[in-house]
Amino acid sequence: MLAARRPLLASLALLLLVALAPPPSAAAEPDDWVAKSNENAQLLLAVFAEFAPEGAGQIGVDGLDEAVSTLPLDIDDRAIAAITKAREELAARLEKEENPQIRQDLEILIDACDDSIRETELEHRLELPYFNLHQTIFRGIRSLLDDQIPEERRAAAVVRLKKYAGLVEGYEPLTAQAETYVRARLAEEELVAPFLDDIEKDLANGPRFVGGLGQLFDKYELDGWQE
Repeated sequence: MLAARRPLLASLALLLLVALAPPPSAAAEPDDWVAKSNENAQLLLAVFAEFAPEGAGQIGVDGLDEAVSTLPLDIDDRAIAAITKAREELAARLEKEENPQIRQDLEILIDACDDSIRETELEHRLELPYFNLHQTIFRGIRSLLDDQIPEERRAAAVVRLKKYAGLVEGYEPLTAQAETYVRARLAEEELVAPFLDDIEKDLANGPRFVGGLGQLFDKYELDGWQE
């Protein structure tokens, strides 16, 4: 997930971690409603996987180890449309659902959709976009280079890094995408810019994140990342 002021995806990440976790009684009383609630949460998990594959991979979605986030100019519109579609399906399921526990979970999911959409619309209308790419890229790699990750999955971190850098055909450097995205909105003088202190702090921390990448790749004895 891009380290930025992106409440829609941040809210979804938190929501899904809660929604996909079984309630305390589930281990002792494994009822069908738990599985059905998790099935409902999969609607939002699919959206999360589309727009923040690095984070989705961390919470159990398979097949995303080489996937990376992108920044098309219409990303907010696309994300809101995807959440809205999922919300409509959740609402339709709520109308038909009789189990009170499943209904409660559906209501939580729907409310989170509403909050996320509203926050994203406000952010897009009021704030100049800003991305801490040093942190974004480091986290994307760190999610794969960890002692808890199976060894056979770690090589995907090299592919992911190359995609971030635009060294894979069909992938523009994430830095270039972010620059294009921000420049497209610089002329909107009414937008609130990020705090200067935050930018200076992020820039100061940049070398630490870049150096940390090299240390991770060296630790797990991977090659092909140096370029």
